[in-house]
Amino acid sequence: MRAASYVALSSLSTVVKRVPSLSALPALLPTTVQQSLLPVASPVLLQAAAYKVRVVLRRRCPSCYYIRRGERLFIECLEKPRHKQMQKMTKRQQKLMRDT
Repeated sequence: MRAASYVALSSLSTVVKRVPSLSALPALLPTTVQQSLLPVASPVLLQAAAYKVRVVLRRRCPSCYYIRRGERLFIECLEKPRHKQMQKMTKRQQKLMRDT
């Protein structure tokens, strides 16, 4: 156990012991706090791939395919979501989109 987490748990247990109304709450006990902190998911696994904005779009693998939405061209990939690309808009197109 790290020293910082041990200090936090020990100080929490002293607070729970000194304040009688907090001792009735089982959620604030040090063992419960320690157990709830253990199952942490890696943030890398939770990230979603965003579109890469590019002037020239290229298929990066055989499963990549083109889609046209509105005036933009997109590339989607079923196997590797990080291959997603979006065609860059010109300043004129951006102005037209804002005005409508």
